[in-house]
Amino acid sequence: MISYLNGAICFIPALAPLLGGWLTAKAGWSANFWFMAGYAVVVGSWLRWRMPETRPEETSSAGPLISWSRYSPVLRSPSFLFNAALCMLAMAVILAYVTAAPVQLMVTLGLDMSGFSHWVTANAALNILACFLAPRFIARVGPRRTLRIGLLVLLLSAITLTLAMHIPHPLAMMGPVFLSSIGFAMILGAAAGMALAPFGHCAGTAAALLGLFQMSGSGALVGITGWLMPDPLSQLALHMWLLLPPLVMLMTRQGRRLCLQ
Repeated sequence: MISYLNGAICFIPALAPLLGGWLTAKAGWSANFWFMAGYAVVVGSWLRWRMPETRPEETSSAGPLISWSRYSPVLRSPSFLFNAALCMLAMAVILAYVTAAPVQLMVTLGLDMSGFSHWVTANAALNILACFLAPRFIARVGPRRTLRIGLLVLLLSAITLTLAMHIPHPLAMMGPVFLSSIGFAMILGAAAGMALAPFGHCAGTAAALLGLFQMSGSGALVGITGWLMPDPLSQLALHMWLLLPPLVMLMTRQGRRLCLQ
């Protein structure tokens, strides 16, 4: 289900360049921010007055929301930490790509807004397809093997980008990114499932912590590497290579234990 959810979320980068480009062409760059402000008001109002509470009644007295005792059983699990870290590293590849794409494709290679949108939308469509196919693949070969294959695909994308990054063509960057999108779907679907599997009794807490690792952790990581590495393609390659240590670890007995369900 996590993999299906990520497939749905991938509609955002598929549509955003098209909508943003149209708004910029019609009303200037500031129209994007006015649109987001209006969207936030509309959706926020709908959430406030039309979306009811979904938490079951029997969980309303489960204790304070912000409490170490609520989160410590999850954070003390080596399996959760390992798989959540994998989700964080995989998401960091996507964020590094989003950071690098406009600089490399538009500034360095001189693509116009339409050409940039085509490449970004193609990758988003591939990502959506991969995320929707990943659950079937996991059901067929198992989450641990899916995770290993996904890490191998990311390693292949790292090798390809490292060798081709100096070629002045969009495919030199986007080819490895296409590969990484497939690996990302496999890693995220398998690792997220294995991270959450032992915590059915506190699924909301575990899912919240997983989201913290995946989004805030990856954002912080990409921010740090972006500050240390001014070249966006080198930063993207680095984040792909950061999936190599977990792959090596999975080959050990200790690593295999961390992926047991």
